[in-house]
Amino acid sequence: MQVRDLINNEYIGTEGRVFWDGFSDNGSKAPVGIYIFYIEVYNTNGIVKSFKKTGVLATYFK
Repeated sequence: MQVRDLINNEYIGTEGRVFWDGFSDNGSKAPVGIYIFYIEVYNTNGIVKSFKKTGVLATYFK
């Protein structure tokens, strides 16, 4: 199930960063857990590369 689209068709040059604030597309907090990030990049020649990376969404308690 897709939780959020972070960016779509954005030009970030040769380097860039994308941050996720932990909220879903509908504005609610996403559950703590392990997430799979699907990343698709392409260059000006039209060559596309796809990656799947994992990340953990955690919370902090005082």
